[in-house]
Amino acid sequence: MNGAELARLVDLGRVQHEREALLPANAKTRLEQPSELLSLLPAAQHQRARGKEGVVRAFLELEKEGRVCRNDAAIKAVEDTITGRATKILKGGSQYEDDSKPKGSVTIPEFSPRTLRRWLAAYERFGISGLIDGTPKRGNYSRRLCPRTMVILAECVRGYMTPKRKTQATIYDDVRRAFDKENATRRAEARPELVRPSKETVRQAILALDPYQCDVAREGLEYARRKHAPVGIGLALTRPLQRVELDTWKIDLISLLADSGILNFLSDEEKNALGLTGKAKRWWLTVAMCATTRCILAMRLSRSP
Repeated sequence: MNGAELARLVDLGRVQHEREALLPANAKTRLEQPSELLSLLPAAQHQRARGKEGVVRAFLELEKEGRVCRNDAAIKAVEDTITGRATKILKGGSQYEDDSKPKGSVTIPEFSPRTLRRWLAAYERFGISGLIDGTPKRGNYSRRLCPRTMVILAECVRGYMTPKRKTQATIYDDVRRAFDKENATRRAEARPELVRPSKETVRQAILALDPYQCDVAREGLEYARRKHAPVGIGLALTRPLQRVELDTWKIDLISLLADSGILNFLSDEEKNALGLTGKAKRWWLTVAMCATTRCILAMRLSRSP
């Protein structure tokens, strides 16, 4: 079957894509395992996982002794026993110590029968790595600025990428003057004033700039090439499409459009069509790239990966 025939079947809706449908069960399990190294996790995150492990190990010991089974009533009856035994288990030393807590202190996480069964399933499937939670990734870390504020901020921050080699303090002064000018115009027109971004917001916007492009603009092309020269031989690739790399990441679409200046050219109708209404929404960008030529083969912006 050639590409044209396959495209026709896709248009007719006769092609169904089932991800990992033909993979053996052990391969699926391996792909589902967390990819983070425990040694690279923060101490606090490791301590939370270790606390859960203590509870799970205490339950498994009691289960092996025949003193408990996996139903709500049985777990509730020995809840204090599980907590006490978990405390004893966690008294042992660990290579990941949290400096913010006194030596030898133990924290037993609260659990319900349903939560404990969920921890048991994860522990029996993946070990302690299955008990790693996503607490550090909680929250909305996107910029909480209106579109006009982000446009002004982006225009000022781009002044950092010039041969003048402006400092971060100078850029903040530029931001302050730009917002004073904008708010003066708004006061004259009886419109609400904009809140000026803080120094930390300006600093983070500068740090988000591409390091290579900053060095090219501030120091010159030769300096940037020497500073960012690759180390090692890299991949041994000889032909296009020999290796295709794909990646997906969450983006702050409204910030991306504001930083690039595209937001100035969008009408209110186009902004509404893209969902740029000021409400927190997740957009995902998926890119496929040829590792040999470094050419972008495909790019897709979607609401889910």
